Amino acid sequence: MKTFITILFATLFVQTTYARNWDRIEIPGAVCGDGLPYSVFVNTKANSKNLLVEFMGGGACWNFETCYGVNLDGVQFRTWMHPLPEIPFYSYMTSDMWLWSDHPFNKDSALYLPYCTGDVFSADHTAEYSGVKAHHQGYRNILLTFAYLNQKNILNFSRVERLTVWGASAGAIGAFVHLKNIEPYFPRASKIAIIDSAGLHFGPTFWHKFTSELFNDFSEAFAKTGMQLDYNDGFIAKRMGPVLAGLKQWTIGIMQSTRDPVMSTSFGEISPEEHRKLVLSDEGIAAVARPYANTSVWIADIDIHTFLLLETTSRQEDMQNQSAINFVDYIVDKSALTNRQH
Repeated sequence: MKTFITILFATLFVQTTYARNWDRIEIPGAVCGDGLPYSVFVNTKANSKNLLVEFMGGGACWNFETCYGVNLDGVQFRTWMHPLPEIPFYSYMTSDMWLWSDHPFNKDSALYLPYCTGDVFSADHTAEYSGVKAHHQGYRNILLTFAYLNQKNILNFSRVERLTVWGASAGAIGAFVHLKNIEPYFPRASKIAIIDSAGLHFGPTFWHKFTSELFNDFSEAFAKTGMQLDYNDGFIAKRMGPVLAGLKQWTIGIMQSTRDPVMSTSFGEISPEEHRKLVLSDEGIAAVARPYANTSVWIADIDIHTFLLLETTSRQEDMQNQSAINFVDYIVDKSALTNRQH
């Protein structure tokens, strides 16, 4: 947990240099973990018919310490549970600066979905930890966001010709959970999903840290994607087949490192080497995804968590010597080819 949040906030502060010009849109009825109003950020390119949607990452929480706690001489190592500042922190993939121009989305309009509920965008209840409320309402927030933006025609969803949804870490899980919820709003668009370090290869006690309310919400949200969770089995990659089968409209790229330190030691309840064995096993995500022509998997045999948040880590190569950003280019090209054939 500590390692992850340290990396996350170092990444976020580096990235503020590359911010787009965003409009902040408050979503009626949506709230952050602390109960304050939830807002999203929109950057519209006047002549673009493409839209990039980013699900922000940032850990998860299940008690007072992980949601609101402070340790290590006052330094905070916890999930962010509050509204974001006026200018959001965001990633290399969302940047439109010329210094970071060699990705396919710098001329796309963009929708940035802040993460401030500690529930990987997958829960809908209010908890109380040591007398402090935590509004785990990330699932509802996303439903309300797309309904409101569509109602107000803020991004003209029906006009979008290429939709790309991406997220890293907790945002990667959130993206997977909501692809089917987002799909109906974009009837004309080719649809791309970039899933950066969602984990999926956790240990048998992974779910035990969460409250029963959180696990029940996760189970309900994941069931809507086609996945059935088991409280005593965190190895959920092997359950991804029905999820991928239900996403036939999407061209999907999944990225994962074998020894991901966050998804093994910090959250997964297993060692990096145990994580590696699961990733590379016959039930790992690459093997499970193989039968699905719309899905490609990129695996780096390294101990890095997330690749597309920073330009530097986007140059990391996988086990076939393909860089992370070149893999993204491949997914975009694959989507375009598939749509031309159809």
